[in-house]
Amino acid sequence: MSQTNRPVANIYNPLNQGKAALIDNFVIRKAEFNKIFRELKQGRRKQASQNFIIQGQRGSGKTTLLARLKYAIEDDKALSHLSVIQFSEEQYHIFSLNRLWENIADILED
Repeated sequence: MSQTNRPVANIYNPLNQGKAALIDNFVIRKAEFNKIFRELKQGRRKQASQNFIIQGQRGSGKTTLLARLKYAIEDDKALSHLSVIQFSEEQYHIFSLNRLWENIADILED
């Protein structure tokens, strides 16, 4: 299917790109990526790791940044102890920590 025949929502969703394309096209949030990835690599397995909140306006690159981090974690053998959990874009039904863990358990079960 050519890009002109795709629904508009699919054109701008970075999760519809392949891994190589997303990595090649990742050019904007490099400072944020490097900071978070460095923190992940420096973290110790037995210690609680640093938490990050990524927020921004629609279209500011949040999903692309997270996808890039996912690929970097999966490609780094030193981070093989980490599991990447990826939700779909909007999760309005998660309103408590309990509900978050239920969703994570469902994803891991699949």
